[in-house]
Amino acid sequence: MIFLAAGLVLIVGLSILERVRERPSFDWSRSFRQTPLFPETDLQVEGLARSGDVSQAIAMFQRLHNVDQKKAQRAVSLLANGQREQAAALGKTGPSLLPGQALLRRNSKLGQLAEAMTAIQAAKSAAGRRKTRLATVALVLGTTSSLLAQTPKLGTISFPTSGSPKAQAAFTRGVLYLHNFEYDDAAKSFQEAERIEPGLAMAYWGEAMTYNHPVWQQQDRDKAVAALARLGSTPDARRAKAKTEREGRWLGAVEALYGEGNKYQRDTLYSRAMARLAAEYPKDVEAQAFYALSLLGMSYPGRDVSLYMRAAAICEEIFRDHPDHPGAAHYLIHSYDDPVHGPLGLRAARAYSTIAPSAPHAQHMTSHIFLALGMWDETVASNEVATKMTGTTSGHYSLWLVYGYLQEGRYDEARRVLGQMEQDAAKNPTYGKRFHLAFARAAYLVETREWDGDVARITIDTAGLNAAPFQLGLPEGWAALDRGDTAATSKVIKAMEARLEQVRADTSSELGSIVNNMEIMQRELKAMLLVKAGKTDDGLALLRQAAAQEDTVPYDFGPPETIKPPKELLGEMLLAAGKAAEAKVAFEQSLARTPRRPASLIGLASAATKTGDTEEATTALTELERVWKGPVDKRPKVVAGK
Repeated sequence: MIFLAAGLVLIVGLSILERVRERPSFDWSRSFRQTPLFPETDLQVEGLARSGDVSQAIAMFQRLHNVDQKKAQRAVSLLANGQREQAAALGKTGPSLLPGQALLRRNSKLGQLAEAMTAIQAAKSAAGRRKTRLATVALVLGTTSSLLAQTPKLGTISFPTSGSPKAQAAFTRGVLYLHNFEYDDAAKSFQEAERIEPGLAMAYWGEAMTYNHPVWQQQDRDKAVAALARLGSTPDARRAKAKTEREGRWLGAVEALYGEGNKYQRDTLYSRAMARLAAEYPKDVEAQAFYALSLLGMSYPGRDVSLYMRAAAICEEIFRDHPDHPGAAHYLIHSYDDPVHGPLGLRAARAYSTIAPSAPHAQHMTSHIFLALGMWDETVASNEVATKMTGTTSGHYSLWLVYGYLQEGRYDEARRVLGQMEQDAAKNPTYGKRFHLAFARAAYLVETREWDGDVARITIDTAGLNAAPFQLGLPEGWAALDRGDTAATSKVIKAMEARLEQVRADTSSELGSIVNNMEIMQRELKAMLLVKAGKTDDGLALLRQAAAQEDTVPYDFGPPETIKPPKELLGEMLLAAGKAAEAKVAFEQSLARTPRRPASLIGLASAATKTGDTEEATTALTELERVWKGPVDKRPKVVAGK
């Protein structure tokens, strides 16, 4: 029990240390000796509250302080958010503080830990603050299995409602899943809260929210409306079920999200409603977090940097004050997941997987920053964990894992995952599984040029796959060129053009945001065909257009949507045409957008060598050595212009 108190006190102390980190002269060992501490019993209540076991925490607080359930519920909510003094004020007997010196005498380990904190503070650098804090917390957690058992698995939030303790526990778990984009589990938790307390309006709000996936631009309005209808038949009837004004505002916001108008109009109205809610309740962390998420959901087609930075500004404050809030870290990563802003997201990326270790999406999500910065070891590691947690199915995580393996030259492992994706898509050929398989297959073929291998023989049902003429067509047309079958390449280009005409004509098409990428891929293949026909200048001119078009497209997150970055291809073709100086610039520009790609690094080294820039050539080759894990003979070669 003493170890539990010591561990929790140290964790809280480390959190406070983050707040006063600009005061290097602060003596933490002295502070531990003089500052009164909560008794072990109240720390147990806090531990239960922060681990999500709200019902038990409320019952314990009632027993300790002889208060009614409503007051205990409020106290536990405050404790879960770290507001100890306010919680103590609700207790009949107060906090019953113990002198820190007495506790130190009872547990000399706490005194040692207090002294250790002083050393930690002196050694802690600005770049390593978060890492040091997490490492120290891990050390403390390792001293007691009971404390480890109470460590939150999905993060820590405080979202009190008017519900009963049991319903509140299910609701809180649902919100945690919601912040982690584990939508199916979130829906189950909210439905559990509905069963426990059918009149809890916020439970229906939560279930409706699970059918809106803002960053992915996905929404199932029918299911959401059906969930809300179980609470009441009309918005007014549902609003009447809200037991507080605040809960009524939350319901009003979700009504806007699923009200009248098209998706963009409803997203706009919802974000405005969340902005009002956040302004009216500035201390409501959840209102701030969901407002930030609504801003990210407004960004389409493509990345809107101004909206992303507005969301980031909100989440930075939440992450500073509530470093275990899963939404804060998660939404910061989404705000920064491009090569320009990526360095700003490293803190959140390195923290998020430990904030929510039970959420597969949290394990994958860190790679949004790692991939944007070309950190391939970290990209692979995070998606290996995510795929193990979910099974290596054909989906988002396995696609990113294949791409990471390819960048490191780990082709055997990439083929293994592709084989598993193929089997999964054959058993359950959903749109998503077939789309990700087609994407991963195209990436493998373009990176390796293994046109006749096992991966090339993977067949995919293209029904309903709008991007199929491009994901399948680019490697097919490229392979035909290498065989000298220009007629087959021309046929692929015509199929691409036919699909583009359909997309351009359909103003309601959801593919509008990626039409530029489709056009770029078609131009890449056309340019290679022209070069093959001896029209090198025409081919280079067309490819320059593709490269310029890429500059008009917002940064993608994840593997390049064009499969082959156009500036990288331009550099390869320029180099083959004897234009090394221009090729060098193209490779440099490609690496700025897609950092540490081996094909660009070897291209840059080759171009720099030909121009006499031995320093840049050496730098590029050294970086390639760090990246490449596969056999040397499998490294990319500049062959595009041949």
